Order: sequence, then C-alpha cells, then structure tokens
Amino acid sequence: SSQGLLSIEAIVPLVMGAHIGGTMTTLISSLGAEKIDAKRVALANTIYRVFAAILLFPFFPYFARLIEWSSDELPRQVANTHLFSAIFMVIIFLPFNGFLAKMLMKIVPKRKGGDKEFSPKYISKSALELPVVALTQANQEVRWLAHNILENMFQLIPRVFSEKSLKWSAIIEKSEEEVYWCYGQIINYITLLLRKSMTRQQIIECNDIQFIAKELEYMADKIVVMSQYGNKMQEEKISFNEKDWDIFQELYMMVSGNYLALVNALDSRDRQKIEEVISTHPEVMKVHNKLQINIMTGLPECDKVKIDNFENKNVLIDIVNGLFTIAEHIINIAKVMRK
Repeated sequence: SSQGLLSIEAIVPLVMGAHIGGTMTTLISSLGAEKIDAKRVALANTIYRVFAAILLFPFFPYFARLIEWSSDELPRQVANTHLFSAIFMVIIFLPFNGFLAKMLMKIVPKRKGGDKEFSPKYISKSALELPVVALTQANQEVRWLAHNILENMFQLIPRVFSEKSLKWSAIIEKSEEEVYWCYGQIINYITLLLRKSMTRQQIIECNDIQFIAKELEYMADKIVVMSQYGNKMQEEKISFNEKDWDIFQELYMMVSGNYLALVNALDSRDRQKIEEVISTHPEVMKVHNKLQINIMTGLPECDKVKIDNFENKNVLIDIVNGLFTIAEHIINIAKVMRK
C-alpha cells in the first residue's frame, strides 16, 4: 500500500482474511492444550473473526468508503481497516457473550471423568519455548501457591485450636495436598525449562523459583503438623485457658504479619516490603525465645502466669516451635528475593 500497489477495495478483504488466518495458529496450538477452557477460547477467537467477516462481506464497498473517509493516506487506511473491523466485531458479539459461552461449552465439553482434581493455574508446557513467558508463568504459579497457603491454611490455624471441630484440620490437609501437587508441577516445569537455552540471569531466576516453592511447601507441611496438634487436643480433651492463648497469639500475630508482608512482596516485588520482613525477624526470634523460657519454667518474667498442666505445656511448646519454624522459612524466602 505504501508503494501504491493496492487499492482500498483490495485492502479490505485482505485485512479480513488476515484476521481469520491469524486465528489458525492459536487454534492449532490449542489442540495440545491441557485445559478445556484454552480450547474454548481459541475456538471462540476463530468463530468471532469468521462470522465478523461473513457479516461484513456484503458491505465491503460501503466499508471501503468509510475507510477512505477516515484518512487520505493509504497505509493509514490499512491500519484503520484493521481497527474498525475489530471494533465492529466487539459491537456485534459483545451482547451475545453469554450465549456464545454456553454454546462453546456444548461444542467442547469436559472430558469424561472431569478435569484433574488439581491443575496448574498458570504454567503451560507450550510456554517452555519462550523462557521469558515461562518464567512469568512460573512466578505467577508461586504467588498463587503462597496465597493458597495463606487463605486455606495459615489463616485457619487459630480456628483449629479454638473451635471444637475437625473440619478446619480437614480443610488444611486437603489444601496441603494441592500445595504439594502444585509444588511438584513447578519443580518439574523449572527442570524442563532449565534444558532450554537461557541467559545467566534467567537460570538464576529459575533456581530462585525452585527455592521459594520448596520453602512454601515446607511451610505447608509444618501447618499440617500444627493442625494435628489441634486434633490431639480435642481427642485428649486438652484445653488452654485465656493466659495460655496469650502466649500462642503473641507469636502467631507476629509471624502471620510477616507472612502477609511476604505475600504482598511476592505480588508487587516491592523491595521495601521485603526489607520489612527481614527487619522484623529479630523481634520474632526474641519473642520466641521469651515464650520458650516462660513455658518451660513458668517464671513470671514475661508477665505470664505459670502453666500448671504438663500436657498443655508440651502442646504449647510444639505450637510455638512450629510457628517459629514457619518464620524461619519466611525469612529464607525474603533473603532470596532481596538478592
């Protein structure tokens, strides 16, 4: 068009044909996609563009006049043809999105037996050929893993010990299964990615992702162990009084605050949040040491009353040590992110 070899009448059908042709690559690549929704999206993309071309076909001469009116330069008219046809497609199909979604679910139904019980949320094997994209997906998967631990495991710890119900432990154990499965997927994904040609910085990022995923999986394991302490308390009818809960909550609030800051740092890569996690760890260590001394000796130095029940003491020590172990994994991740 810049050389004057094409007319506007030829440009319109060429652009519409390019619209349709461009969907073929996506459609073919979706055949190997693991997720059903990926196939549906690729098919929707093709259907939209083919029907838009069919609907616009009888009006090509009028559409060409509209394009001529939009600009006097032929190269600009090519760009406007692409833009206007895309806008036309949105206007036509947007009101029917719900209907088209239902139609696609019938055209591409779920596999017999349903999808996998667990499935990756972001990583896809097709992205392995593009390390930049694959690393982005792996980081997103790690962030999802951290959020899953926060929402379905860490935040439920107080309920395990305060409510006389085993359902919270069951939720935690079910979530840990998903965390472990997801961790395995991330490690396998990074292992495959490391076989590709990458820069030194990308290799370092792969190692960091593996390390962070492993630390998160360690945390999930420790939370499950702590939930089992809660089950033991219910089975043996061990209960804590108000002063005992003060000991538990003091450390829990500090560690949970640090973990929340870590999750936010994973989302935003905010260096200030990372430094905040690292800077507060010495205080966590100080509180942990004081609580251990108080529990073991029952001395009043920490403004706590003596714990008379021996079983309570043992369980409380296990809980406090479990929380501190989680704090150690949090600081390990923060140090890797600070590099």
